Amino acid sequence: MLRVVIDTNLVISGTAKSNTIPHRLLEGWRKKEFLLITSIPILSEIKEVLDRKEIQSHFFLKPEDIQDMIQALSTQTIITSGALEVDIVKDDPDDNKFIAAAIEGSASYIISGDRDLLDIGDYEGIKIMKARNFLKDVLQKDVK
Repeated sequence: MLRVVIDTNLVISGTAKSNTIPHRLLEGWRKKEFLLITSIPILSEIKEVLDRKEIQSHFFLKPEDIQDMIQALSTQTIITSGALEVDIVKDDPDDNKFIAAAIEGSASYIISGDRDLLDIGDYEGIKIMKARNFLKDVLQKDVK
């Protein structure tokens, strides 16, 4: 089965807004169309962002929505330790955690909207691509 790392912004957007590309991406994970690889640092970042009051109010997120997402990410993903350190993303070193998780979790894809990651394109056989392209080209979903 495909192993995929999804960046924080897409997880937040997919949790907050239905009928969007990020939401469809998370639905693919929930339907077990791929295995989601994450790491302790990624989970910490997602929780920290979801706990921000401005994010909750902007996206109208209820505490139960946040708890449900954190619970799902904690129990229905492959969680790597995040111990591997890489220095690939020079312009935004914080993004290195996604590449490290992909390596540790033997992922084939990193799905992101982040230009610093997308500009890399491919790293050691791990393809870095936009959610829309992943849904269309890999999962072969009709994407409008």
